[in-house]
Amino acid sequence: MSYLGVIGSKAGAASELIELMPPEAFGACFIELMAGGLGVLLAKDPAKINVANDLDPDLALMHRAIQRDVDAVEAELRLLRDDDSLFEEAKRLRNSEEWDSIPEARRAALVIYVHKMSVNSNQQALSSSSKTNSSFNPNLALATYAKKLERVQIRHYHYAKCLDVYLYRSPEVEAFVFADPPYVIASEQLHYRFNFHQIEHIRFWHRMTRLSKDNSSKRNVKIMITYDDVPLIRALYRKQDGWRIQSLSIGYNSAHDTTKSRSEIVITNYDPSHSSSPGDSDTMSSDGAAVGATMDGVPFADLTCCDRETIMLVQEGRPRGKCSTCGKSVKVKARHKR
Repeated sequence: MSYLGVIGSKAGAASELIELMPPEAFGACFIELMAGGLGVLLAKDPAKINVANDLDPDLALMHRAIQRDVDAVEAELRLLRDDDSLFEEAKRLRNSEEWDSIPEARRAALVIYVHKMSVNSNQQALSSSSKTNSSFNPNLALATYAKKLERVQIRHYHYAKCLDVYLYRSPEVEAFVFADPPYVIASEQLHYRFNFHQIEHIRFWHRMTRLSKDNSSKRNVKIMITYDDVPLIRALYRKQDGWRIQSLSIGYNSAHDTTKSRSEIVITNYDPSHSSSPGDSDTMSSDGAAVGATMDGVPFADLTCCDRETIMLVQEGRPRGKCSTCGKSVKVKARHKR
């Protein structure tokens, strides 16, 4: 369930993912950390507090506009048409100083329009070939989505700030975090407006591992992360760090081609109560499947948490720091410096 066919959206796999969620996902607080088209949040029963967060300010604006005045957004959509020049003008406006002066409902409609008109919702290339026909519908009905958004807190934060705001300002916390980061393969392909490069995947792993390890008698944060199934990610999220991995074969969301499928993985810091495919769980193989994954020539499977922190220091140009996983002090040796 999603009104925006962003590439990588988990709308098509929402039911399988929801089956793997524990009671915490429907309890005190549910956070969709990288909301995109809200494919999971819109498909599940709400928690007491529901947070939709995305780094893209236009996606946050779009969700908020639908939440505030869905009739106005629908009216603006009806004024748009499938037209090459209009698509280029909408792209130009989004990157111009004029953008903030345009009424919110109009901007929301243009964001939907650019996604629906572009190849695989990449917001850059117009769908023009026979295989990538536009999925734009000026009569798109949004009332059902607006109803689901009524109780949702829509935020535009970096993922780290979102976690700090919602999960580190109270001594007692119970929450469920669902994160669907950019694909690793997207660092080489144009899929997202805000992409992750390789080092960002490592930073994200550090932050989520710290969040998991901060659990205590007063902190209960369950985490689910979905990723493309690549050696780098399997090597990072290891069983000895409390992570469990299982495979999930889904038809990934390309707004104009729903026939493609991709093998992805679901990563959790808890033992899922159900498996999407009985007997397909492969939690014990997260390290063994990482053959070939390296960073600066060092196999990820051989790295300790402090080794990985050292790589972070090298990348950031810092001589020393503290391991965000175990808390030990680490420093860059002379032979590691660039």
